[in-house]
Amino acid sequence: MRNRPPHRRRPKIRLVNVLTLLLVTMALATAGLWVWSYSCCAALAHSSGGTTATVWRLYSWRGSIHIWHTTAIRVPPWPTSPPRSTFETSPRATHDTTLISSPSRAQFLGVVLASHDLRRSGTLSGVGPYTMRDHFHGVVLPYWLVIILLLALPSVGLGRRLVRHLRRPADGYCTRCGYDLEGNLSGICPECGEPRPTPGAAR
Repeated sequence: MRNRPPHRRRPKIRLVNVLTLLLVTMALATAGLWVWSYSCCAALAHSSGGTTATVWRLYSWRGSIHIWHTTAIRVPPWPTSPPRSTFETSPRATHDTTLISSPSRAQFLGVVLASHDLRRSGTLSGVGPYTMRDHFHGVVLPYWLVIILLLALPSVGLGRRLVRHLRRPADGYCTRCGYDLEGNLSGICPECGEPRPTPGAAR
């Protein structure tokens, strides 16, 4: 009986290694932003104006990431303005941080979900009297939780590799991929092609 040719998984292993390196790099960058958030407020915003205006805002402030989304409905019809994106830094908070402590919020493990509706009215040059209703939704994520989520997959992979490394060949598993070699007589792992050490060589 011919032995089944070994099936190599080296491309997949390389892809996992690249993904692990990317996640670890992102975690380190997030840790740097975490420290920086205590010295200044960094704000990234994208907005589009008109009768129905939409604004997305991303803030880094005091150990947390704040993500706000606001939709403003204006009456009468409002002049349309082109979409624009801005980025700014300030030693003080550039957004309303009191909304996350309003009654319309939920909080668990430092994660805050908030919503808020606001109705305003006034007079604007070129428009006249107007009424505006803002629909606000926001989420606050602590940096430490983001770092844990980024490091979860690399930690699992590192743990699996450590377990495989500590397994002895006498246990009947491949030392490279952990494949069960019970009943295998070829001396080669059919999953990754790794030669199976003899008991004498393992000692």
